[in-house]
Amino acid sequence: ATEYDAVITAWKEKRKFDLVRPTTLIKRRGKGKEKITTYGGPYQGLKEIRSRDFESYHRVMPHSEYPSGSGCICMGEAQYALKYLQDRHGLYLDDEIVFELEFKKGSSKNEPGVTPKEDIKVNIYGFEGLYKLCGESRLWGGMHFTASIDGAYELCQGIGEKGYEYVTGLLNEEPF
Repeated sequence: ATEYDAVITAWKEKRKFDLVRPTTLIKRRGKGKEKITTYGGPYQGLKEIRSRDFESYHRVMPHSEYPSGSGCICMGEAQYALKYLQDRHGLYLDDEIVFELEFKKGSSKNEPGVTPKEDIKVNIYGFEGLYKLCGESRLWGGMHFTASIDGAYELCQGIGEKGYEYVTGLLNEEPF
């Protein structure tokens, strides 16, 4: 329920605002003739290309940029999980839980043996930290501008708890 509500809520606003994505603006810089320095692809490092030839590291969907549907989903799912753990298991651990991620040197699927250059450890503190990292990864990937991520968080605040309450109501308070 939460994921569907997040997507529908975000898409209602996407239709309203219909804003262009970062990749489109980059491709149009200088009528596509401007030289830019960007990631050149696997094992190529940085490279200078014409703006019209720019491609993002990850595929960018050809629909409106604002607000971030992924930001809404990230927030909603984290809120749902936190509410579930509190209600069903009595765990009030948002400030205590740490999600620990480790990326070994050279473990990249796109550039095995090269990236990352050294072992990386990432600690994500609480469910708020989790949804913010999830949403902001869309910013880092070039899919969105900052306002789109912030707008998603504002738009979808509370959507995870509402989804949890809806599912609980459907199940008539039976544990799931």
